[in-house]
Amino acid sequence: MFRRLFVVVVMMASTASAGIVLRVDFSSLTQDGGPYNQEGWQAYSAGHEVPADFITADYGGITVTPAWPNTTDNRVQQSIDRGAANDATWNDDAGDIDLVTDWIGIDTRTGNGGHGNWDGTTGTPTYMTLTLGGLPAGVHAWTSFHHDTKHCHGPFAVWLSTDGGATFVPLADGLMTDGTAGGTPDSGATEGGPDAYSLPSTYRTSITANGTDDVVFRFAPYSDAAGVHRQIWGMNGFELETIVSSEATQPSPGNGAPDVPRDGTVLSWQPGETADKHDVYFGTDFDDVNDASVTSDPAGVYKGRQDQASYPLGRLKFGETYYWRIDSVELGGTTIHEGVVWSFTAEPAGYPVAAADITVTASSETTGFEAVNTVNESGLDEAGKVHSTVMEDMWLSTGADTDAVWIQYEFDKVYKLYQMLVWNHNSVLEPTIGFGIKDATVAYSTDAVEWSTFDT
Repeated sequence: MFRRLFVVVVMMASTASAGIVLRVDFSSLTQDGGPYNQEGWQAYSAGHEVPADFITADYGGITVTPAWPNTTDNRVQQSIDRGAANDATWNDDAGDIDLVTDWIGIDTRTGNGGHGNWDGTTGTPTYMTLTLGGLPAGVHAWTSFHHDTKHCHGPFAVWLSTDGGATFVPLADGLMTDGTAGGTPDSGATEGGPDAYSLPSTYRTSITANGTDDVVFRFAPYSDAAGVHRQIWGMNGFELETIVSSEATQPSPGNGAPDVPRDGTVLSWQPGETADKHDVYFGTDFDDVNDASVTSDPAGVYKGRQDQASYPLGRLKFGETYYWRIDSVELGGTTIHEGVVWSFTAEPAGYPVAAADITVTASSETTGFEAVNTVNESGLDEAGKVHSTVMEDMWLSTGADTDAVWIQYEFDKVYKLYQMLVWNHNSVLEPTIGFGIKDATVAYSTDAVEWSTFDT
């Protein structure tokens, strides 16, 4: 099932436009006699399934790079231009047929190098990323177009990274529309204009760029076994517009940021364009922070009015999610622009060591009941707290050990241990036969020479 509803319009009521920064039209070099570039737009032209054409393009210092990060098959890399018969379905009163006739995108079919069908839960998504480099610091409105004058249609997932692709945040899902009836499957809801901006498939969101890191969009269609036209996806082009905001923007830590240091964290933000002072709200409950005001603050989340665009925090609680809001106060203090609620999560008390970083050896092991089962999550529930009673999910020695039975874990480096969870053998045979460990010594060493023991 889909992860989110089709909510693709982000309202920014307290902002004012500062003008178009960039318009890019994706055009095909190899289909229907193209490229056909939309008048007044910058062209990004590439041949269909021609990897050498999908390069980084520079538009006055802003760079655009499409990529398909989880497949190397060139057949996934689409650059489609539809013919006259399909384009005739478009009402071109607005003169934007050259925008909607062509697009770059994804072929998810396994026979063409994609990862096949994916519904958001089952299967593997086939990604396309679009990396924007050199974007000036500030808030930018994003508008992208996703229409096929032929048959391709359907929903798609979107993620956004503002730290160069290190972390991604899921956005609202998008929708691709088609213009010609009779696809496989038929969409049952073709669109024909009269302009690209009014289509339900036009996707809008906002970007807060820090002026240093690349901004990366990641897209993946919810591909469907119903047929080929639910398995191919595309983008006609996009528009970027700089927004001058009266609200605070560019939160640090970033909105939704994980693993924020427990000590020494300082909240900071880009002041609203007309801000003279800042009202700071901070707490552990979204509603408390969202609903509070200077005159109504039952939860005590209002931290005061200040000149600085930063607020140092004390020691945070491990693993706690915190919420904060900055209201921009204009000179005189009577006009206040309420900010959105941001959040971050403090670092946990400990991090699990990956199984790939642990080498397991044992005094012996029975085939089918190997020692590696003790680190590869065999038998654990999703929360990692409850273990199954299936013997094949456990380690079992052969019984031929002449000395004490032992198991050893060698890590890729020295770690400061926070917690070690041990599940004893607990099959249905345990009450009668008793395979589980009765007495144990737990020893540790940083050099495999000098050993110390835990109290057990």
